[in-house]
Amino acid sequence: DDKTDIIVVDPEREFAEICKLLGGAHIILSANSRHHINPMRLADAKLLDSDDKPIPLKIEFLQTVFEQLLGKDEMNSGQRSLIDRGLRQTYKEAKKSEPTLQDFYRIIKGMSDEGAARLALGLERFIEGSLDTFAQKSNVDTGNRFTVYDINELGSGLKDVGMSIMLDGIFSKVAENRSAGRKTIIYVDEFWIMMK
Repeated sequence: DDKTDIIVVDPEREFAEICKLLGGAHIILSANSRHHINPMRLADAKLLDSDDKPIPLKIEFLQTVFEQLLGKDEMNSGQRSLIDRGLRQTYKEAKKSEPTLQDFYRIIKGMSDEGAARLALGLERFIEGSLDTFAQKSNVDTGNRFTVYDINELGSGLKDVGMSIMLDGIFSKVAENRSAGRKTIIYVDEFWIMMK
């Protein structure tokens, strides 16, 4: 059916070959991957200039991402406020471009607040360090009719945040398809592995 997209969540790399045969998008999520998904990306950049901005919802999602990166118990209300301020400023400066966590990090590092310096230090390895896979612009084809999210190599340091970002991307695609009158089939293989 030309009006149906299929999305597969593949924790054991069992769909790589069929994805290749069908000309699908095989997205590997891991610290070593050349594939990047930008959690700050808005489905439609025009929304930055509209009156119906989804920014508060996106910021709420990103607060969850930061809690997963830093540890929920490590977050306090001051850090949440700094994150909120930094994200609002990042989107404001973005205009029509796609902001990234690197842009956010630059803004946080530029703040004179002592809490901002501690926050930047806590985020450094996820934005400029060895676990920066979600800190860059998206470079994956989420418009393919057959998309496989390969989470086989998603290590414990990025597992929670990687799953959240993947699910946010899937949700955005489903919403986009619904608006375009397209169906989306989502298949989660080995679901029990994800529940461990």
